Amino acid sequence: MVTVVLELPLDRQQCERLLAFCRESGVDCFAADFTYWNGQQRDRIEVNFFDQLLPYRIGPRLLEQTVIYAGRERFVLTECWSLNDETIRLILAACDGLSSNYVQGQTPEDWRFYRNDELLLGFVSHEHYVFLQLSDHESAMFKPLGIPHSILE
Repeated sequence: MVTVVLELPLDRQQCERLLAFCRESGVDCFAADFTYWNGQQRDRIEVNFFDQLLPYRIGPRLLEQTVIYAGRERFVLTECWSLNDETIRLILAACDGLSSNYVQGQTPEDWRFYRNDELLLGFVSHEHYVFLQLSDHESAMFKPLGIPHSILE
């Protein structure tokens, strides 16, 4: 397995290519958090975002997290949705076209994309850190997408 670390920020076309790559690589579900939102703001935005995702709801799965708080588990039961053209559009719309865009309390955060319940793409939004877990072959397929990145050895 190769860890690919993306160089941020990504522009809209890079975000679109990244999410298309995930889908083509077999990503079947994704999750996101709304950690630092105040109650009223969270209710308004979260309901709107999740209402739009409702037709694509898969339900809870035991999935790896990208942010693990002290005393918490790495794998938790997580609500998730299927990744398809429409949910990619909704993801980009929720982040003003930039899945790497993170404004605390204004955009969803810590996006996670899973293939067969294994983390393939993860965001640690407050650290502005995005990574992929790829095979050597997938890493070679990712390289021509024109998304700035480095490889962790």
